Amino acid sequence: MAALKSIVSFLDDFLKIADIRDDSWNGLQFEGRGDIQRIAFAVDAGMDSFREALEEKVDLIIVHHGLFWKGSNPCMTGLNKDRMEFLSANGISLYCAHLPLDRHKDVGNNAQILKLLGASIKEALFEEEEGKKIGWRGELDEPATIKEIERRMRTELNASCRVLSFGKDKIKP
Repeated sequence: MAALKSIVSFLDDFLKIADIRDDSWNGLQFEGRGDIQRIAFAVDAGMDSFREALEEKVDLIIVHHGLFWKGSNPCMTGLNKDRMEFLSANGISLYCAHLPLDRHKDVGNNAQILKLLGASIKEALFEEEEGKKIGWRGELDEPATIKEIERRMRTELNASCRVLSFGKDKIKP
């Protein structure tokens, strides 16, 4: 069992959430119970993720797209109210890491997909206004067709893929 405050402190430091400007309010977005035994990861802070977390007896959900965004309405009405009430009633904490996760070279979404595809990370995809690198461009270690890449993604992530039919049929190092 770990303390929520210790986990949040570790994540804030490891993901360097204070080092990048973001429209997301990164970090702990909802404080549930203080003792954490089970953690789940999801892309979005939606009710489906929350219900699954409850079913799996999760104490903390770490998401890429959280509930709160700068410039959006912060009022606790409608869907926002429903989500917060659900988290509160079930003691589930919510942590969000948007751009800090996009830019992390080791555990970031983009970096992990490149690794899954057998690609080596080469350089940043682009830079944010303050010169912070976000996302990664990779290079395959071995040539692969678009169909092979699609199959890997479908198989490894257990997800359906939508391939836009333009560009080269084969990706090579």
